[in-house]
Amino acid sequence: MDKTTATNIIDAGAYMLKQGLSWGGTGNISALADDGRFYVSASGSRLGELDEGKIAVCYLDSEGYGPEARPSKEYNIHRQVYLNRPGTKAVVHTSPPFITLMAAAQKRHGFELKYFVESMVLLREMAWVPFLIPGSDELAKGVGEASRSADVIMMKNHGVIIAADSMTKAMNKLETLEFLCRMLVTAKSAGIELEPVGDEMMDRLLSESKYKSYSYGS
Repeated sequence: MDKTTATNIIDAGAYMLKQGLSWGGTGNISALADDGRFYVSASGSRLGELDEGKIAVCYLDSEGYGPEARPSKEYNIHRQVYLNRPGTKAVVHTSPPFITLMAAAQKRHGFELKYFVESMVLLREMAWVPFLIPGSDELAKGVGEASRSADVIMMKNHGVIIAADSMTKAMNKLETLEFLCRMLVTAKSAGIELEPVGDEMMDRLLSESKYKSYSYGS
């Protein structure tokens, strides 16, 4: 087992628990190793209590996995994202409070992103998939197809999948999304009407400013 790849997953899980981005036994994390295999948190593991014995080794060219540990039942989601979105090095699935609230509350797919710079920059490639049974081939294929054009995938009544070319970037996207969802819920409950940035200004932000290639992390 590649210790650097395993450590990235272990550290990410501990960070997510500390930041309130994971709870109980929910969620799973994976990272792509240099040998083309991907490592994913094991079935039944708590993300804040991972160690090398709770990391499973999986393959891109088949749905099999190594003898180290049995992967999360949703490991095929991770596999489908790696196969459908070249350049992905880390995939995170979790169900933090405000993201999950928005995933359950929306009668239609999508919500406004244009309230602050980070949400416009980091969340601009977002897609939604309907509720499908966790661990099912149907959900894995649906997320895989969505990942061709999006790196932030909201799963209705379930949570979110984040894909990135590093674990740091995945964490930044995740934290930005949770902050946005908390902001929307807080504003609604307080009766505050938020005013989004206009489409033209957002386009300029993404095409003309220093933020056009800003990724917040290495």
